[in-house]
Amino acid sequence: MKAELHRNLREVVTLVGRAGSGFKSFLSDGNWEGLRSRYQRRVYRQLWLVISPVRVAAEADWNQILVLLAKIKRRGLKKTGLKWWLNFRTDPLAWAYSVRLRKALLSGLLSLILIFSPIGTVPITLASDITWDGEAGDGQWNNPVNWSGDVVPGPNDVVVFDGSHVSGVTIDGTVDVRGVIIEEGFGAQIGVTPNSNVTIGQDGWRQSGGRFLGGSGNLTLAGSLTLLGGEFVAPASKFYVGGNLAVFATNSFKHNGGTVILDGRNQVLFGHITFNDLAKETEIQDTLELQSGKSYIIDGDLKLSGAAFTPGGKVDENYLVLRSSETGVPAVVEKRGLTAMSYLTVRDVINIAL
Repeated sequence: MKAELHRNLREVVTLVGRAGSGFKSFLSDGNWEGLRSRYQRRVYRQLWLVISPVRVAAEADWNQILVLLAKIKRRGLKKTGLKWWLNFRTDPLAWAYSVRLRKALLSGLLSLILIFSPIGTVPITLASDITWDGEAGDGQWNNPVNWSGDVVPGPNDVVVFDGSHVSGVTIDGTVDVRGVIIEEGFGAQIGVTPNSNVTIGQDGWRQSGGRFLGGSGNLTLAGSLTLLGGEFVAPASKFYVGGNLAVFATNSFKHNGGTVILDGRNQVLFGHITFNDLAKETEIQDTLELQSGKSYIIDGDLKLSGAAFTPGGKVDENYLVLRSSETGVPAVVEKRGLTAMSYLTVRDVINIAL
């Protein structure tokens, strides 16, 4: 594992080294969409995928994390102390800047270990970008003429709607891609026809503009959903999320009467979010973390469950832990429908039945 950790860390350092102009601006606001170079957009996008959750979780420590990343770019691995950290001469958590950040690391709320560890991270590989150009004029996702290079995106591709051609898009059939990026300049709608199924891989879904209408089929997202703008209307059936769900733009997530199923490990919800049905079930110990001070409204049914302990083990070893991101600062769950909870530990979450 030490070798894997060292290799992944070096890959992160390599990505930082590849980052061109605008690095400080990128760290402050995550803005990379305006870069002219497609290669630089890919580099910055990959960096954003691994560091954006840190910004939310670490809060007061964020500026110190930025200092570290800037040092990595300026001085490399050896002189930043990271090489010393990798030697495991002390507890890795002692490397964190403060007690608060160490707690964040321990809670699994993401942070630097999520960047450097091979477990639960986005692999540092640059996927192929395929951009919507709409040249066919029919708006059909599965028409290769509508994509750069005249190739329909596949499982190893990240699709980009950058606003260079703003036209409505229709998904009719089965779609399987590595990631989706909808930039602020894209003002059209991406719609899914009835019973079509969409699968998005580990690069997740990042949306800053436009409108997505999920239709009546299932949507499976292996990575995280990040909403910075626009409108995301979830499918009316089932929406499987394997990563985090982060809503930074007010009212950008619409549940559409469907069910959100959180089927990843140690997941985090950011921002005020209203769900219809929400479910997370696990057979091993897992965590669902809610951003402190935010409200999570469940219009329909809520189902949260862990599992019974293994004979001879601890009573709570397979429990699902529901907690807020900051000790002593609760999150609020407002539920309006039926509730089914079992084998659950709750910390700093106010539960309100309406």
